[in-house]
Amino acid sequence: MDVLYVHKDFQRQGIAQKLYNALEDEAKGQKSTFVTADVSKTAKSFFEANGFKVIAEQIQIRTEVEITNYNMKKDL
Repeated sequence: MDVLYVHKDFQRQGIAQKLYNALEDEAKGQKSTFVTADVSKTAKSFFEANGFKVIAEQIQIRTEVEITNYNMKKDL
């Protein structure tokens, strides 16, 4: 999974969950055995609630600023 964002005006309406469910269904339909995502600190709890586990904590550098994110994986 590359990106999953919901505009601030539309958060807390189940949109991200519906998008994620569709992506997971597609992955299963493609016979994938797992899905991965690099997620922000903010998104980490959403992915954990969907069965993902942290594989590694990572430091990304964007415009000379260090940002912590997490490589996560879910077996299907």
